[in-house]
Amino acid sequence: MRRSVGLLFGVANYGDHVVGYVDSDFAGDHDKRRSLTGYVFILSGSAISWKATLQATVALSTTEAEYMAIAEAVKEALWMRECYTFD
Repeated sequence: MRRSVGLLFGVANYGDHVVGYVDSDFAGDHDKRRSLTGYVFILSGSAISWKATLQATVALSTTEAEYMAIAEAVKEALWMRECYTFD
C-alpha cells in the first residue's frame, strides 16, 4: 500500500489493539473510471476484516478517492469496535 491510515482501538482488557490500514487508487478501473478501495484490520498479527472493491461512485480527484476509502474503513472500524468492546 502506498499510503495508509492507521485506525486504532482497544479490545476489552486484553491489551490487544486492532490496527487498520486503508488505501485507494484514483480511477484504477480504466473502463468505468472508478477507483479501487482496499482496507485490512489486524488483531494480534492476524487479519480479522478486509475488503477490496471498486468504489460505488466516480471520484473526481485522488483526494476524493482517498476520502471515500477512509470513510468506508471507518464505518467498518466503528462496527467492529461495537462487536469487540465489552464494558
